[in-house]
Amino acid sequence: MDFAEETSTFQEHLATHDIDWTGTRELSPAAARRQAAKVAETARELGLDCPPPEPAKKPGRGKLPRPWIDAALRVAGDDRARGFADLDRYATSTLGYAAMLDAYGGCVLPSDVPMLETRLRKAVRKRDEAITEGRAEKTACEVAARIEQLAVLPLLETGSRRRQVQRRLDARGSELRAGHDPFGPVHVRPTPFPFRWVLVKGKSIGEIRTRYIDVAPSKPKGTLLLIHGHGSLLEEYDELTALLAEHYRVVVPDLPGCGYSDKHERRYTVKYYADFLMAFLRRVGIQRCVPCGGSLGGNLALTLAHRDRERQALFPKAVSWAPAGWINPNFGLAELARIGRDAAPPVFFMSYNKQKEKWYTPKWRNRKAALQASDLFRKEVYCRGYHVAYFDIARDQTRGTKLGIAHEITQPVLLMCGPHDNALGMYTTVRNELFPALKSGNSTSHFQDEFRFGCHSLANEDTDQVASYIMSFVGKV
Repeated sequence: MDFAEETSTFQEHLATHDIDWTGTRELSPAAARRQAAKVAETARELGLDCPPPEPAKKPGRGKLPRPWIDAALRVAGDDRARGFADLDRYATSTLGYAAMLDAYGGCVLPSDVPMLETRLRKAVRKRDEAITEGRAEKTACEVAARIEQLAVLPLLETGSRRRQVQRRLDARGSELRAGHDPFGPVHVRPTPFPFRWVLVKGKSIGEIRTRYIDVAPSKPKGTLLLIHGHGSLLEEYDELTALLAEHYRVVVPDLPGCGYSDKHERRYTVKYYADFLMAFLRRVGIQRCVPCGGSLGGNLALTLAHRDRERQALFPKAVSWAPAGWINPNFGLAELARIGRDAAPPVFFMSYNKQKEKWYTPKWRNRKAALQASDLFRKEVYCRGYHVAYFDIARDQTRGTKLGIAHEITQPVLLMCGPHDNALGMYTTVRNELFPALKSGNSTSHFQDEFRFGCHSLANEDTDQVASYIMSFVGKV
C-alpha cells in the first residue's frame, strides 16, 4: 500500500473506535490517554508503528552500507522502481539514518536525506547511456559515488562539494542562490532572496546547520526577526518579507527540524527553539530586534519577549498572531501527538492533512495553490527528524498553556488574530483572555482582528494588512 492507502485504512480503523483525530473534541486527560492507547494499538495492528532501531553495523572505511549498493544495482538494472523505493525507505528509516551516522562519524546532514530520491534520479539520468549489459555493478558504484557528492554522504576529504560548502560554513557562513545550492529546495519554489547557511552552536542545542535570509534597505529603521509556523519554512513569509524589507532589516531562519535546516532526531520543545533563536541571533550578530511570527512563530515571539521582559535590551517589542501554546490546552491532541511521534509516515500525513484544513478560508483565491505548494514541500523534506519535530512541537504546544505568565511580559505587544481562526478556540481565547493579560503587563499593547479573510495563516492571506499593522506598531527601533 502507498501512503494514501495506508492513511485511508488507518482512518477507517480509527473511526470504528469513534476517535476524533482532529482533537477538536474536549477530552479529560484520562479520556485522552485512553483514545491515544487505541490509536497506538491500531497502528501496531496495521504495522504502522516505528520500533526502536537496531544497532547499526559500521562498514569498512570508504565503503557504503550494503543496502545502498543493492538498491543502486536495482536502479542501474531492470528493476528501477524497486531500487528507488528501497533507497527511499532505507534513507528515511531510523535504522538507515543511524547506520549512516555511525559509518561516517556523525557527518551526515539530516536535511539531505529526504532529497535522496530527487538527487539520485538526476544522477541516474546522467548514467543512463553507460548502463549496458555486464556493467551493472560498476555503474551502481558510480551512481553511489554521485549520491555521496550530491545528496547524503560526506565521504571523501577531497573532491566533495559538501566538504567545500562545509568549510565555508565553518568560516563565516555562505550565501547561495537557489539552484546553486546542494542543500536547498529542489522541486519547491525557493525564496527570491539570496539565502545563507550558518552553523549555529550552543550547549543546549548542539550544532545545527541553518538556512536563513537577511535582507535590508540602505537605511533600515530597525531589525525584524520573522519566525515561521509549525513545520513550515522561511518561504512562508516571502511576500511579507518583501513588504517589510522596504523599511526594515528582515531576518528569517528555517528552524531546526523544519525547512531545509538540519533535522536531527532529538526531543524538540518550544524552549529548545527559543534557545536556538537566541544562539542564532548571537551567531549572525544581531543585538536588538523585534520578534514577529504566527502560530508557532507567534508562540516563540511571545516566549522571547518574556525572556527579556526585565531588561528589554534585545527585544524591545514583539509581534504575534494566532500564537499557539498561549491558548487553552487540548489534552486529546497532546496524547495523539505523543503516539504519533513513534508512528509511521502515514500517521504524519494524516495529521498534516487534518491540520492544513484550518489554515485558509475557502474564499481566498490562492488557497488551492498554497495547499499544493505545502504538500510538495512536506513530501520533499519529509524524514524521521522532520516527523519527530512535527509531533514533539504539536504535543508541547497543546499539553499546557502560557496564559498564566502573559501578564509578566512588560514590552509592548502587537497581538493579531483572524475572526475566522476558530480551531481550538483560537480567536475567542486570544481576544478574551490572552490580550487582556498582555494589556495588564503593558498598557500600550494593541490587539487587531480586522482582516479581509482572517483565518489562521494571516501572513499569507492578509499580507498587506499584516505588514501595515507591523510597520505602524514597530515604528523605529
